[in-house]
Amino acid sequence: MAQRSGEVIEVYAAASLRDVLADIKKKKEASNRLRVELSFGGSQDLAQRFLLGSRHGTVFISADERQMKRVVDAKIFRPDHVRAIATNTGSVVVSRRARGRIRKLRDLSKPGLLLAIAGKEVPAGRVALEMIHRASATYGRSWERRVLANVVTRETDVRAVLAKVRLGEADAGFVYVTDALSAKGKVIALEVPSQFRASTTYLAASGNGSRSSGYVFVSTLARPNLQAFFRRYGFGPPPSKWP
Repeated sequence: MAQRSGEVIEVYAAASLRDVLADIKKKKEASNRLRVELSFGGSQDLAQRFLLGSRHGTVFISADERQMKRVVDAKIFRPDHVRAIATNTGSVVVSRRARGRIRKLRDLSKPGLLLAIAGKEVPAGRVALEMIHRASATYGRSWERRVLANVVTRETDVRAVLAKVRLGEADAGFVYVTDALSAKGKVIALEVPSQFRASTTYLAASGNGSRSSGYVFVSTLARPNLQAFFRRYGFGPPPSKWP
């Protein structure tokens, strides 16, 4: 089904999708003569808006399965309307002023550092904690405790973490690879050994029926022409099999 001219699609999306969805919005509006309204935030906050009765029928794009499950279990979205559209991997960025003190992941345990991560209920926060835990298998549990003791702020979304590091309000922060790429030249991305990396899957759904523009919008996100936008910003492809 083609999207109808003049329609408005309201998209509530994870903050880490800000740049790529801005480009997709331009393409959609130019080629379909419709309007795409984008709102960004932490996936947990966006899911809560739906649970409180706000914006039924709009598109929701979550940065993990847990937040999508909350709204599907509440019957706001049908499970057969959920699509996996991309993946992302955790990364660590360092402020320019701290690059002398932090040269590798192991340095994050040094006393006196100011670290930023997203809250544990935020997808990026869970990815960060998983990375720290995986690294502790090599560096030791005491290393993990010292790193967590250096955390001075837990933000509501990953872009807030990036902003803290970019502005020098934090020495380092746990973000996604895509965030590190978006701030290239303004922050330094640490090399994270492959065995410590953690990833997440983005899920999209529309609360409208299968003939709605919202449903069509979600369905097209996994098509090759739009997947090229995701690749350009550093996202990985969606899983070949999901769920």
